[in-house]
Amino acid sequence: MKKLLTPLLIVTVLLVAATSVWASTTVKTPAEIFASLTGKTVEEAYSQRAEEDKSFGQLAIEAEKFDAFTAEMLESKKALIQQRVDEGTLTQDEAEAFIAAMEDRLENCDGTGNGDRLGQGYGMGFGRRGGGFGSGGSRGYGRGAGRGLRSE
Repeated sequence: MKKLLTPLLIVTVLLVAATSVWASTTVKTPAEIFASLTGKTVEEAYSQRAEEDKSFGQLAIEAEKFDAFTAEMLESKKALIQQRVDEGTLTQDEAEAFIAAMEDRLENCDGTGNGDRLGQGYGMGFGRRGGGFGSGGSRGYGRGAGRGLRSE
């Protein structure tokens, strides 16, 4: 019995570690997504956004990458929501409701960043200025890294 338990425990630990690494690499900021789609570095993406005073969505439109940008943003948000479910801070029902709301908002997304943001109000925002994860909101599920300097 002891001989079987040790390898099983090792495999379990490795699976949990691999899942954590996979999940953390699938959540990307808008800057990371825009940079990957346009061949820029994240720093170049932030510089461009600051110089042109436009949202990453607007920049993606200009680069003719908006559909890919919004699709990756949605997948990133879904990965973040799944992390919260795995951590036990969201139920599956709450996660499904958040995803449905984001998909509805995405239908009206024009890239300006002035409408309902993907995940806003559910603590799933990425912050507005610094690219950090938002401070959470409405339901208090945010993991705010505090860099999302909101001026509103």
